[in-house]
Amino acid sequence: MKFKSSRRFFLVVMLLLVGIAGFAVVHGAPAVKEITFGITDPNLMPSPSMGKSPSNPFPHNAILKVIASWEKAHPGYKIKIVDLTKTITGDESEAEQANQFIAMIKGGTLPDIVDGRVNFVRVPEYWTNGTIIRMDDYLKKPTPYSKGVAWENTYKFIVKDDGQVPGISGRFTIPYRMYTVFWLYNVDLFKKYGWKVPQTHEDLLGLFKKAKRVGLDGGFVSASSPDRDHWMHNIYGQGLSMKLVKPWCSPEVAEKLQPALDLPQEYLVRAVQKGLLKWEKGGILAESARLVKEMSEYLPQGYMGMDNNQITAIFRKGRVPMMIDGTWDLPATMNDPAVKFQVGSFSFPVLTAKNTPLAGKAPIMPNQWADNQQGFYLMGSAKQHGVFTQAVDFAQFLTSPEVDNAICSPVLDLPAIKGAKEPVLFKNLTLKRVYMGKDDMEITPYLFLGPEYAKIYQDEWNKYSLGMQTLDQLIAKMQKALEEQANLVLQNNQKLEDKTLRWDTSKW
Repeated sequence: MKFKSSRRFFLVVMLLLVGIAGFAVVHGAPAVKEITFGITDPNLMPSPSMGKSPSNPFPHNAILKVIASWEKAHPGYKIKIVDLTKTITGDESEAEQANQFIAMIKGGTLPDIVDGRVNFVRVPEYWTNGTIIRMDDYLKKPTPYSKGVAWENTYKFIVKDDGQVPGISGRFTIPYRMYTVFWLYNVDLFKKYGWKVPQTHEDLLGLFKKAKRVGLDGGFVSASSPDRDHWMHNIYGQGLSMKLVKPWCSPEVAEKLQPALDLPQEYLVRAVQKGLLKWEKGGILAESARLVKEMSEYLPQGYMGMDNNQITAIFRKGRVPMMIDGTWDLPATMNDPAVKFQVGSFSFPVLTAKNTPLAGKAPIMPNQWADNQQGFYLMGSAKQHGVFTQAVDFAQFLTSPEVDNAICSPVLDLPAIKGAKEPVLFKNLTLKRVYMGKDDMEITPYLFLGPEYAKIYQDEWNKYSLGMQTLDQLIAKMQKALEEQANLVLQNNQKLEDKTLRWDTSKW
């Protein structure tokens, strides 16, 4: 009897234990949810190891530490890096990069957060149907990491994505660092020939001539891809526009505009429609084209047929004294064994009345701005995966001042966050920087009306640059293209299904 009772007791205990175990399996801690983080930027992607070598000259893993810190504070969620640096390398055309993203969208493999180049996807429906998330409402509110300050107010500048897709307005980009364009120069060559850092555009042209006289390959090169002269067009277009923007906008809009941001596309189209922006001799668009042609005469022979690596190699080997560079190319330049000289930097020289009737006394452009390509985009896939709230939180964490400074190495980039420290190499840029306030807006002849207009401009400017047509002929062709493309953009905008996105032309 005693034996049977003991056995019965034992069986009851075993059944209870099995039941508890089963309950734990069914009702235990929830499975870890995954947030996918697509990285296209090699400077953000952790390097294969922390050992320095010719193939790994700039080891870094700051992003892994940042992710571990966020995961520790958010148990139940894991960030999975999706390496897009080989899929989307930056060497493809914008159309090719857009096709890569479109394939991911259609295949359901788009990560929940992507660090850039989504702005090349110019398919309107993706920007209005929730595939790419509009961030305006989130940016207007404080984050858990911004100490009560609205997210948008933690940046020096906030980028608007107007113009990326015809008729689409709003903010989709969460900038995480600055693109910075500046001049690098060969300090040793400058010392050898007794040259001084140029202060004006006239000084710069004088140095180009001196470089040719002493037997160098040219006066300078411009590191940019895919079009070799891309940055010069942007720079001079922006510099010459500084006095001309306010009349195009209502006082309310002009007051809200910040320096170094693209003017909303609506106001560009309005300016064309009202005859405020046009191709004319001595005007912003023609002067920009003329100045770039003037500089291009001092580029090395065969320059336009070279790729970006060939171009930057000319500077690195000491065959030209100066290079227009951006922080995205800087690591490769600073780590190249061929660079046997001291590298210095300087701001873009000022334009004077001797150079253009539109001259100002300030530098022709600020040396920093947040760029659409250097930002995070949140995708609708995060909502489908049930991790959208956490994905927003992770993006807010990534762009908080402390973290932004951690993942934006001061050697690589100047962070967008207010109060961020700048590296020694760029201190002289900071000292010389003079912002031109709300009058300084980027109006380039190159990109502002979309890819079709950009292609027409590039083709016609190349003919002008090569002496195949005069400036007057360029002006006539581009004025026709300007009016046609502005009309097309306006027509597309007025056909949008979402009427709230249509421009109210009655106020023009």
